[in-house]
Amino acid sequence: FKSIKSSTVTKEASKFVLSELKSCSALALKLNALSTSDECKEDKVLKHEHLEVLHLLNLINLIAPYLSAEVILKVLSEVRKLFSFKFSELARHALKTIKAIFEALRIQNIVLETEDIVVSLASFVSLGDRNPLDTVIFAAKLLGVAMDLLYNGQSNLWIKNLPPVCRSVMGMYGSSTSINYRNHLIVINSFQ
Repeated sequence: FKSIKSSTVTKEASKFVLSELKSCSALALKLNALSTSDECKEDKVLKHEHLEVLHLLNLINLIAPYLSAEVILKVLSEVRKLFSFKFSELARHALKTIKAIFEALRIQNIVLETEDIVVSLASFVSLGDRNPLDTVIFAAKLLGVAMDLLYNGQSNLWIKNLPPVCRSVMGMYGSSTSINYRNHLIVINSFQ
């Protein structure tokens, strides 16, 4: 991707990555549904299938700065669907991919997409007890990055989203694992 000089080729290659991501997302949705039912007995198959999704997310982390501008927003939208899954490793990788895309898009105005992600991240963080501690902390840090993007892009959206973000972070401290969260005051620093 880095060596591609033609915008047409970059666009086509980006579309290919998006189509692969969509098929992996469909697979992840199916696996998530299976893992919540008692029908799932083939753990080895599920682990292999999850690995395919994880490998694609790792690839996107590396090529995010080189994806075409119109496709990367669709990739961001698709990845956003993946971080609320029961499979915590998938959620962690999806959050890392969102961070990589944010870093690649810092120079672009992606306010509307960012606002959707802020809402999803706030919801994810507020479910603190239901998700692994390290993943929730990473999501809270990413929430800080997303809020920075909103603040720099359109401050009225930042103001609109600040109360729910604060409630979700305060909810972490009110959960049964609040002692663990207090030991990770790094979350608070991510909002400064």
